Formats: sequence, structure tokens, C-alpha cells
Amino acid sequence: MIAAENGHTKTVQILLKYGADVTKKDVFNRQPIHFAFSGRQIEIAKLLLENKADPSAVDKWKETPLMVAARDGDAQSTELLLEHGADVSMRDENLWSALHYATTSGHHQIMKLLLENKADPSAVDKWKKTPLMVAASDGDAQSTELLLEHGADVSMRDENHWTALHYATTSGHHKIMKLLLENKADPSAVDKWKKTPLMKATRAGDARFTELLLEHGADVSQRDENHSTALHYATTSGDHQIMKLLLENKADPSAADKWKKTPLMVAARAGDARFTELLLEHGADVSQRDENHWTALHYATTSGHHQIMKLLLENKADPSAVDKWKKTPLIVAASDGDAQSTELLFEHGADVSQRDENHWTALHYATRSGHLQIMKLLLENKADPNAVDKWEKTPLMVAARDGDAQSTELLFEHGADVSQRDENHWTALHYATTSGHHQIIKLLLENKADPNAVDKLKKTALMVAARDSDVQSTELLLEHGADVSQRDENHWTALHYATRSCHHQITKLLLENKADPNAVDTWKKTPLMVAARYGDAQSTELLLEHGADVSQRDEDHWTALHYNTRSGHQQTMKLLLENKADPNAVDKWKKTPLMVVARDGDAQSTELLLEHGADVSQRDEDHRTALHYATASGHHQIMELLLVNEADPNAVNEWKRTPLIVAARNFQSTELLLEHGADVSQKDEDHSTALHYATRSGHRQITKLLLENKADPNAVDKWKRTPLMVAARDGDAQSTELLLEHGANISPRNKSNSTDLQRGDCVCL
Repeated sequence: MIAAENGHTKTVQILLKYGADVTKKDVFNRQPIHFAFSGRQIEIAKLLLENKADPSAVDKWKETPLMVAARDGDAQSTELLLEHGADVSMRDENLWSALHYATTSGHHQIMKLLLENKADPSAVDKWKKTPLMVAASDGDAQSTELLLEHGADVSMRDENHWTALHYATTSGHHKIMKLLLENKADPSAVDKWKKTPLMKATRAGDARFTELLLEHGADVSQRDENHSTALHYATTSGDHQIMKLLLENKADPSAADKWKKTPLMVAARAGDARFTELLLEHGADVSQRDENHWTALHYATTSGHHQIMKLLLENKADPSAVDKWKKTPLIVAASDGDAQSTELLFEHGADVSQRDENHWTALHYATRSGHLQIMKLLLENKADPNAVDKWEKTPLMVAARDGDAQSTELLFEHGADVSQRDENHWTALHYATTSGHHQIIKLLLENKADPNAVDKLKKTALMVAARDSDVQSTELLLEHGADVSQRDENHWTALHYATRSCHHQITKLLLENKADPNAVDTWKKTPLMVAARYGDAQSTELLLEHGADVSQRDEDHWTALHYNTRSGHQQTMKLLLENKADPNAVDKWKKTPLMVVARDGDAQSTELLLEHGADVSQRDEDHRTALHYATASGHHQIMELLLVNEADPNAVNEWKRTPLIVAARNFQSTELLLEHGADVSQKDEDHSTALHYATRSGHRQITKLLLENKADPNAVDKWKRTPLMVAARDGDAQSTELLLEHGANISPRNKSNSTDLQRGDCVCL
């Protein structure tokens, strides 16, 4: 193989003399003859063929020496192989024949040789392409002619149903197209997508091709899979000559595609005045609508093509035609800010009062976009400045919301009603306030907007400003008579909103304007409670300075001090206590502020309350003291504070539980309570002692501590169970041993007359 490829003729001769195998293959199935032809070693190739080398041998890719020679344009090799019987019909892995290779390389002499040796001019490859398609695609007229002379079939189609004519048209080869058409190629053949050569020619903007196809009977009415005609394609390409040709050949100017678009719509959208004119001259229907009910006028308007709009309007296009969403060309022009289009439409009778599906007028759209010139045009043409949309919004509300002072002023000049309300009862003033547009707020108020108008939820503009922490808006509204005492549906005042937003300047403004610091909402909450809950010391101080009552209670009997303890803000708490807030006030459930902070583990607040006389002995509705709460939560620092302040370590709750019984799971809490005199012998309503609880929970360290503090190991509960029985039942060997060491009686019996030790998992004797 090496000798054959490198042209070592003598070496090949010697090897052949000594019986070298001419059919031997390498890893790619190539034989010596493949190497000889790929290296154009004719003498060696001849030697190999004379020594029985296979002229049709195939390699790994099914390529034969004939294919190699055809691809390389080697006529001498091709002739030699054919003389030795090379098979012209063989195909490679892509089903290409030697003729495909010769055609794609444009080797006419080899093509002629192959065809004279019966090569099939209509053989198809893997993608169903014939040599004729290859030649047409490559623009090779000589190859095309040669193939046609040898009977190539012009009607054959590839996997996409393309014919040779489709390829020639797409590639722009005029001479080949002519050859194919003269040989009966179908000018109306459709591909997989139902496209004809005529459509391809018109899309490419090739007038010569279009003319040629029409001369040979191409059908102008054919449609592709999207129902587009050649005229649709011509309109897209922008070639006036082609469009004229098609129209002169009876192309329908009103043909609609899949989306009901006509060539006129396409031309209008593209802004092609000459096309539009041509289509109109040939009877295009200006009233046709696409699937969204758009007319050509809608398209021309949205694209801002004034010359086309004028043409369409002069040809009776309806300036008030509505689309699927009830939008007119006037609405489109107003939305896009196109003054010239707006003017044109008015000149031709556009109706300014028409509304879209949301009841928006052209004026709503112009206002939203801030197009003053268009707004002015619309208003001068009797547009209603008080027209309401689906949600009862007026153009004035839109301008106020968007902060457009000039639009607001213009609407006022034309009689806009400042008192109108939307479906939520919002006025333009509500919109301006929520957006924080001070100039517009001022304009509205100067034009008699009611500063006390309430919305659906009874909110005023003042409440909105207070909620949004807008000082300037608050000031403006107060200057124009806003009522500080008004309440929303939850009975909140502007002061409640200002306090919740922690905005001190607004709180101050409202109080200086006689806002009631003791106003209560639906739940009887005052602004002071709101400030206390959020820990706002500055607002709290302001409210107290203006007479806020620290003793007021909400529906759950919470005071401002209760709210403050929940949020843990000491500065606010100090202010309240210094202003005589009762540290012992009880809520609906008889909880005091001290209980709340004890439960939440707030040591600083606990200390502050104790300093101001909080009573450690008070009990809630379940008879729990602050010490019960601190113990249950495991807050040792607070427990110590309470015990130092004479909290009773033996106080019992509704279930007769003492803090020691509650603490029986927490060693540090138990130790602390014992140090302050907790009684180990006290029993709850089930007669269980702290030792019962410690044993039941398996806390050996606590069990030991209680026993060392004289807890009775033989105390019996309601069911006559001793701590020893509990430990035995739970299989707790260590606790059992501890109890026995401290004198637990092994023999007592429970109500079922068993010792429980008899049933225990361990007996430690």
C-alpha cells in the first residue's frame, strides 16, 4: 500500500512477483488500488488491475476508486477503471454515485465517460438528491445539459420535495432554469412547505426568473402551507417590477394568508407606497381584516407611514374600523404619539369617542403616553376629558397617577371634572397622592379637588400621604383643609397611618393640626399603641406631649405598655412608665406587662418594670405568676430578678403547679428556686411532686438535687405511684438506684395492688 501510494513502481513489481496480495485491506478497508488512484499513480494502478485488483473495491465509507477518480477530476484513471469493469452504479455511505461526485466537482469529461458507461443520471442520494439537482444548485449549465441529454428526470424531488427547478431558482441560475423549463420542468411544482419556484423567485426579488416562470405557465394563485401567494412574497421583497408582473398575470391583490393578511397589509406595514398604489390600482380591498381584525390602515398607522395612510384613506379605508380589542387606527396613533397620523385620521372623519375593550378612548392612550400635541388635537376635536374606562378611570386620573403636570393642566382647560371617582372611589387626588406628585396635588387642589374625598375603604388622600411618609403631600393637603379626624373602614385616622410608618415629621404635623392622639380604631387601638408596638420612641414622645392617654386599652385590654413589652424597646417603655403607664395593668387574660417580658426573656424590660413598681405576685387567669412564665421559658436571669424582688417560689397555678414543678426538667432553674426556698414537698392537682416530674423525665441530676434537698422519695400521687415506681416503669436504672439510696420504699403498692417494680425493666437490689 505504501509503495502504491508513493509511486514506487519497481517495488510494486517485485512485490507482485513474490505473490503480494492485491486485495489486502488496512484498518479503513482500503486496498492498494485505493492508494494508487488517490495518489494518481496510473502505472501502478494499471499493474494492480492487471494482477486482478478489484476496480470496484469499497473502503470503510463505501467509496470506490472510481468515485475517488471522479471527485478528483482524473479522466485517465476513470477511463482505466471503466476499461477494467468498474461498476458505475455503486454508492457510498451517503448513497452518492461516481456521477454525483463528478457533477459536484464540475468535471464534464468524466461525467460524459460515466454517462456513456450507463451511469444513472437520476440516481438519488441519502437525501434523494439527483446529479441534476446538484448541477442546478451549483449553477453548472454544461453539466445540466449533459444530464438532460442522457435522460435525467426533471420531475424528481428530494426529501424536501424540491425539484431541480427549485434549486436553480433559489441559486439564481437563469440559463439552467431556462434549460429545465424547456425540458418540461413543472413551474408550479410544490415542495414540502407547498412553496413553488415562482414564490422563491419573487421572494428573492428576481424579475427575470419571475418572467421566465410566468412565460412557462407558473400558477400565480398557488399558496404555500401558510396560504401565502407569490404576491405576498413579492410584497415582502420590495420589487415593484415583480409585483407588476404578477398583477398583470391575474394575481389576486386581496388573497389572504393563514393569518388573513393580504398583500396590501404587508405593503402598508412595510411602508411601501409604490406597492400600495399598485395593489389599489389592481383592486385591492382596503376593508379586509386579518385574524386580529386589523385593516391595512391599522398597519400603516402603527408603522407611522403617513403617505400610505393617505393613500388608503383616499381609497375609502375606514378611519374608525375596530380590531379584535376594539382599537381604532386613531387609538393606535394616539398610543404611539403620532401627531401627523392623528391629524390625517381626523381629516378623514375618525370618531374621537370610540372605545376599546377596556373602554379606553384615544385620549386615555394619549394621556398615558404623555403626548401633549395629540391630547390637544383630540380635545380640540371634542374628545371627552371625563370619559371613563372599564374601571371608571378618567384621563385626568391617568395624568395624575403618572405625574404629568402639563397633561393635567390641559385637561383642566378643557373641563376635566376633578371630583370623578373610579370603581374603588379613588379621585385624581388619590392617584396623585399615592404617586407623590406634589405639583399635580397642588394643581388638583387649586382646581377644587376635595381633600376629604374617601375611597371605597374610606381612605382619604391625607391617609395615603401619611401612610407613604410623604411630608410635602401632607402639608399641601392640610393647607387646603384636609380633615385630620376622618377615619377609614377600620377607623384608622391619618395619625394611625403616620405612627405605623414611624414618620415623626408627619406625626408632628398632624398633631399640630389637632389630630386626636387618643382616637381608637375598630380594635380600640390608639396611635400610642401603634407607636409602642413598633418601638418608636420619637413618635411616642410626640404623642405623649400632645396628651396621649397611657391608660387606654384595646379590645383585648392591652395598654400601650403591653404592646411595647412585646416588641422589647426599652426607650419607649421608659417613656411610657415615666408618663404614669401602669406596670400592673392586666389584659383580657389577666396578663401583666411583667408576665409578657418574663415569657419572652427580656431582662432589661423586666428590670425596668420592677424599678417602676411591677407587682411580682400578680396572677393571670390560670393563676400563673411572672415567675411561672420565666421558669417555663428557662430564662434564668429573669427568674433571679423576680426572686430577688420577692417573687414567691411556691406560688401555685390553676393546676397547683409551682415554679419548681415546672422547672423539674431544667437543672439551673431547679437549683435557683431551691436556693430561694422552693418547697420540694408541694404537690399539683394530681398529687405529683417535683420529684415525680424529674423522675418521669429521666433527669437524674435534678432527681439527685431534689433528694439532697429533702424531697420525699416515697411521696405518692393520685394513683398512689411513688417516684420509684415511675423510674422502674420507665426502665431507668440510675434513677431507681438514686431513689433507693435515699430511702425509697421497695414494697408500696399502687392502686392496682402491684409494686411496678415487679413489672419494671430493672430491679436494683
